[in-house]
Amino acid sequence: PVALTYAHSFGDLFAFADSSDSDYVSLSLEQGFGDGWTVSAHYGQQTVRGNREYDYDDWGVGIAKDLPGGFSVGLPWSDTDADRDLYTNAFGRNTAGSAVVLSIAKSF
Repeated sequence: PVALTYAHSFGDLFAFADSSDSDYVSLSLEQGFGDGWTVSAHYGQQTVRGNREYDYDDWGVGIAKDLPGGFSVGLPWSDTDADRDLYTNAFGRNTAGSAVVLSIAKSF
């Protein structure tokens, strides 16, 4: 399936001053290809009104596998073009950098 998502902030976004009316738009695709395997792709754009230097695009790809007993395992990769200096926290970690996440989930 393909999903187009739109999010709009009616108040300040993530405590950014004067950021009311910020937007996020994303397009995602998921495709199964047998034996419980799924591949996914994503692209999104964040606009931070009044704070344009914080705007960014993000993208990613992933793979997931359904397992017996309601379990699944996933391995997505994501990245952004966010300004490294603006998205580095007080501990020196770039919070908007590239990431790979291994997930294990159980459906009930």
